[in-house]
Amino acid sequence: MQQTLDTLAGKVSAKNAYGIKLENRGDEWVNFSKPEYRGHWEEPEIGDIVKLGVARGSKGGLFIKTCEVQKHGNGPATVYEDGRVPAGGKDLGITRSCSVYAATNAVVALIAQRCYIDSDGEPMLEEISVDIRGLAEKLERHMLREDVQFS
Repeated sequence: MQQTLDTLAGKVSAKNAYGIKLENRGDEWVNFSKPEYRGHWEEPEIGDIVKLGVARGSKGGLFIKTCEVQKHGNGPATVYEDGRVPAGGKDLGITRSCSVYAATNAVVALIAQRCYIDSDGEPMLEEISVDIRGLAEKLERHMLREDVQFS
């Protein structure tokens, strides 16, 4: 017997591994059905305007059986299960880790440039002043495509 599908439409406001939220449905998640139970399927992303064919599950939840992207948005690719949204579509934790790593490497390179051997054969280091946290924050903003001026 063919299951009757209801139609939902709206803008995707959140997405995780299990489903999506539509702006016009408040805090309610609409669950992805298993691939073997799906019909026509276009992968929805945050910001997309979608038309969904949904069916109510045995416990009352809505399951997406078909998904047609009517208009592509340009939002982030995912929302984490705890509700965090990656900044600029990127995982901020990874971005922050990379920016701290890059800032540390930049400081190491700076130190290497300021090292020298004095006339007695002793290694010496010129006095340097580096704001590692500030550099890491600038690198992070740069990685998130924000306008940053490096001095």
